[in-house]
Amino acid sequence: MTTAQRSWAPRRPVRGRVLVLALASLALLALWAAPQSRLARLPAPTLPGRLVYTVAGNLWSWQGGPRQLTTGGHDGAPAIAPDGQQIAYVRYDDSFSDLVVAPLAGGAPQFLTNNRPSAETGSHPYVQQAVWALDPAWAPAGDRLAYVSDQGTDAPVLWIMTPAGANPHSLQTTPPNPPIERPRWSPQGTAILATSMGSGKDEVWSLNLDTSVWNEVAAPPDGAYDGAWSPDGTWVAYAGRTGAQTDLWIVPADRSAAPAQLTHLGRVRAPVFAPDGQHLAFLAEKDQRFQIFVVDLTLAQGAYQAGSPQQVTDGADGVDAAAGLAWGK
Repeated sequence: MTTAQRSWAPRRPVRGRVLVLALASLALLALWAAPQSRLARLPAPTLPGRLVYTVAGNLWSWQGGPRQLTTGGHDGAPAIAPDGQQIAYVRYDDSFSDLVVAPLAGGAPQFLTNNRPSAETGSHPYVQQAVWALDPAWAPAGDRLAYVSDQGTDAPVLWIMTPAGANPHSLQTTPPNPPIERPRWSPQGTAILATSMGSGKDEVWSLNLDTSVWNEVAAPPDGAYDGAWSPDGTWVAYAGRTGAQTDLWIVPADRSAAPAQLTHLGRVRAPVFAPDGQHLAFLAEKDQRFQIFVVDLTLAQGAYQAGSPQQVTDGADGVDAAAGLAWGK
């Protein structure tokens, strides 16, 4: 079956349930079997740029040490602008969410969407009007944001807008608008990587923005998600399931070689490349909490190898795994 012929089986309506699904994926991780090898605490390397992550609904930055960015307890899904000056993220509320952009150095946030229902909170019309905006991702030129929304649909699909919130529109694709999560713009700006749920399980696909056609990147039998481009756009790292275990894998973006397994830890997700491409950060469970770890990457004879995981965070609350990671300037 060709890519264009593949039919996307719609899931049950998810309006008002997208956040629940995201949290459910984290709950499933907590039920998996113990990791195959225990993570040791090693000195964290000096990291280029900065990491942004979420703890208890607040955004934090790591650049030589932790710094709290937001305090309201309702934020997640951070994305750093290409110039390193701004951050886009999601502000969650009662049965809806909005996209926000704010200066990384501090300052008032700007709301890009206004999804609060006009009906009485908790009423049936309120639930019917509720809209989710999720998973912002910057275009490499910084002139557009991709994101996920269920506005006007029964499933979360791909949308585009400007960083000022102008011209929001869903993309018409082939097959039509599969339900997705975690879109990520390619470094060349020609494709968008996402976790597709159209087949009934999580798979990593990329959308060619010139042809509007989706192409399979990683679809192992037990599922794959949280895809991330390498800085040159030639590789994709992702979390791949094998039975009850989930580890990091990497594959050429054009699928010219078989996927290679980078970790053997059993409970990992949310990989993200350093801006220099020489490190990969991810979330791994340790002592019943997710923390940030980093591995050095080595490319030899056309294949990537990962060094020993080095722990970055050690907070008692852990890092919100479903909220993902961002690494930028």
